[in-house]
Amino acid sequence: MIFTREDAPMKLVSWNVNGLRACLGKGFLDFCAVADADIICLQETKMRPEQADFDLPGYHRYWNSADKAGYSGTAVFTRRQPLSVTYDFGIDEHRHEGRVITAEYPDFYLVCCYTPNSKDQLARLDYRMAWEDDIRDYLLDLDAKKPVVYCGDLNVAHQEIDIKNPGPNRRNPGFTDEEREKMTKLLSSGFVDTFRYLYPDKTGAYSWWSYRFNARKNNAGWRIDYFIVSDRLMPQVRDVPAITVESLVAHGRFPYLGLSRRMRPEDRQKVAEATRAAGVEDWRGRDLRELSGGERQRAYIAMALAQNTRILFLDEPTTYLDIRYQIETLELIRKLNREYQITIVMVLHDINQAIYFS
Repeated sequence: MIFTREDAPMKLVSWNVNGLRACLGKGFLDFCAVADADIICLQETKMRPEQADFDLPGYHRYWNSADKAGYSGTAVFTRRQPLSVTYDFGIDEHRHEGRVITAEYPDFYLVCCYTPNSKDQLARLDYRMAWEDDIRDYLLDLDAKKPVVYCGDLNVAHQEIDIKNPGPNRRNPGFTDEEREKMTKLLSSGFVDTFRYLYPDKTGAYSWWSYRFNARKNNAGWRIDYFIVSDRLMPQVRDVPAITVESLVAHGRFPYLGLSRRMRPEDRQKVAEATRAAGVEDWRGRDLRELSGGERQRAYIAMALAQNTRILFLDEPTTYLDIRYQIETLELIRKLNREYQITIVMVLHDINQAIYFS
């Protein structure tokens, strides 16, 4: 989301990383470089800050970790230092799972949230209902002082348009009438779902897919991640332009561009060579968000190649990919080694793949 202000626009990103330590090995820092966001809000970090050491220059980092190790957790990385930062809210029951960070800026509050799931058999639905009432009251208290940007994994598909298969999923966690009604009540209290405001009729736009039944491949997903803002902020909200495969690969040339940050003919040539070598030449104009996991991995490899590197370090490049994309990715890596004489240093957890492709 782009949030325009009088001095300069701000770019905000929200992402449920489902374990930041694992995500760090799968291109998280590359994503941060490409996104070039002013504020990055993370949910389900599943870690304490001392458990991972990584370089993210220019950002102030704020963490809220759950009492229970490896569970829940939120983080906010921001280039603009907030006036103040608070953690959690309300009653003691809400203060042990690391679910909320509030950062106060001169002209708005940012609230990064990971809403509790209602769990199987709706075992936690009663608590979820209390949470929703309390977080709404909290947001309204903030909104009385200055506008609010509320973002994160809110664990609800609000309308039928926000889920691929509404019928079979009714009464499942995240699509109960009760949860949806709480979202309706929040949005009736002076807040706006920015995505649905900008794209009222857009279908097939999801942010979560089950690992089962080829859900990602079939785009059988749910939209459960949101940027919700005080209604008086809507004139300042803009959507983020798409990152194409070509623009991603071009980021690999940044170390060579100097202060001008302008692409020279030789830089464009290197980008063309990298897209061709990685087999993504035909995807140059595609939105990165539309690619499958395997296709996106090839695009990131192309970005690395655009740096004119002679050595590629790859940490579990096939994790979470379908077997087809695992094989395609490893065949590409072997091709880069044999045909382009690029040295490959790679960590794999599948011993058979490691032996076959070494």
